[in-house]
Amino acid sequence: MKKITYIFSIIAYFFLVSQSFQCGRSPIIDNCNQFVIDTVYVPYSIINPKNIYSIGDTVMLKSFVNDTINSVGGKSFLNDRSLLYSSIQAFKVVSTNGINELNIANIEFNPFIVKGQFLGYPYNGLSFIYVRNKPFNTLQVGFVAGRAGLYLFLINDANGSNMVSEKNNFCTNYLGISKFPLANQFTNYWDTLGVSSISLANSGGFPTVKKTEKNYFFVRVKQ
Repeated sequence: MKKITYIFSIIAYFFLVSQSFQCGRSPIIDNCNQFVIDTVYVPYSIINPKNIYSIGDTVMLKSFVNDTINSVGGKSFLNDRSLLYSSIQAFKVVSTNGINELNIANIEFNPFIVKGQFLGYPYNGLSFIYVRNKPFNTLQVGFVAGRAGLYLFLINDANGSNMVSEKNNFCTNYLGISKFPLANQFTNYWDTLGVSSISLANSGGFPTVKKTEKNYFFVRVKQ
């Protein structure tokens, strides 16, 4: 009888110990049957869009983002988007031996900030931090035209600054892609160039901007 009681005591002890570990452990993450890549657009706009600017004119950009995420795939959720930043690079469109290419334009425009904060000069353009007033983020930056030519402005999303994550969803990767209204992109210049994509010169094709993308716009500056 004592032996049976002893055995039951041991069983009860290990049961209690195992239950204590069960209560304190982290929730098990189910394996993903399918990993999904979705897209979240980060809205941009040109406040004063014009087909042609003059030297001394300002190209004024604005981006307003809130914490409500609505993905292209139809998901809607909240995400605390603090410390949101964006990189903007201007390129001059040039023709080299009959081939249209991009050259980095760092002195052709003089940037200034209306809302936001200057972050620095990374390899992919000027970086700016949004002003945070939860649940809103605002960035407004101006570029004063200094030299004539045809230019392409690119919001560089390759740095992953606009990536979005959904709480407890480990099976979906949300890519943040900046998006201008079609009327702001002035895609008519593709017809002028006679191409549907254009790349940075002497860069091995990176970046290459395609007509169908949404994170760029053309600007023509005249004397």
